[in-house]
Amino acid sequence: MGHIDHRWSSIRRGRGPLPPLVEGLEFFGDLSSSRTSIVSGAVATLGDSSGNARDFTQATSTMRPAYSSSDSNFGGRPSMTFDGVDDLLVASAFAIPGNVATVYVVFRTGASVTPEMRILAQRTGANANALLVRILLSKWEGSFSNPANTITTKSSGVTLATTTTYRGVAGFDATNGPAAVPTMYVNGSSTGSYALTNASNGGPLVSAAWGLGSNDSGANPFVGSATDFLIYSKSHSAAEVTAIDDWLIASGLGYLAWWLRTKEQAAQVAQAIKPAVPQAEASGEATW
Repeated sequence: MGHIDHRWSSIRRGRGPLPPLVEGLEFFGDLSSSRTSIVSGAVATLGDSSGNARDFTQATSTMRPAYSSSDSNFGGRPSMTFDGVDDLLVASAFAIPGNVATVYVVFRTGASVTPEMRILAQRTGANANALLVRILLSKWEGSFSNPANTITTKSSGVTLATTTTYRGVAGFDATNGPAAVPTMYVNGSSTGSYALTNASNGGPLVSAAWGLGSNDSGANPFVGSATDFLIYSKSHSAAEVTAIDDWLIASGLGYLAWWLRTKEQAAQVAQAIKPAVPQAEASGEATW
């Protein structure tokens, strides 16, 4: 039998309530959290399961993203959908210590992609984003500015399709220069070993307000849906990104489509998990 990606065992087990790496976890936007509040089918509060109580909220009912308790596009995980007009959750100002960050977002693009859609942003001025992850010209991108508004931007180079689920990772390093080499990832694959670095003025990761679905002023709103948000105050290695990516996809069989790229792979997986599925389903092609 051919090689089986070790991630399958993670998928079979399901995932625990916290990611496998908790050191430096500054924010975990978790729709399953007891801190999350759903009001009239919409997300009034996205609870923070990091232990830091950095919940994102929206007091105006018409600006809350719609809630789904079980979204097949995210392996049965709960999700929220932003309308691309004014849906927005905001959090009080907090800083990322150490001027280093790695951000993970599991999202699904909508039926249309506008030129710029800000998914998670920390805003320090009228249009200055200290830390920003977005879709810009259909690319997953990270961007940030220092206090002097010198902007550093890196694109994944991967064109995102509409109505497609992605796991995006962006690394930020405000002080250490290219030596740290934080990278951009899409669906677990590095899209380039380059630094998203801005060392001027001691770095941009200051205490400032946050917005989810756009920045906190509502600029360039995101149209699409999302389920998991993680912010770490450390630069993650490729191995650490893989470990968290394994955990992100281990939510249910809905994620298998991200890894079944050929019929041969499907047959290998069906054979590998044969004891765990009915005999009729383990004979050749996976049927989930």
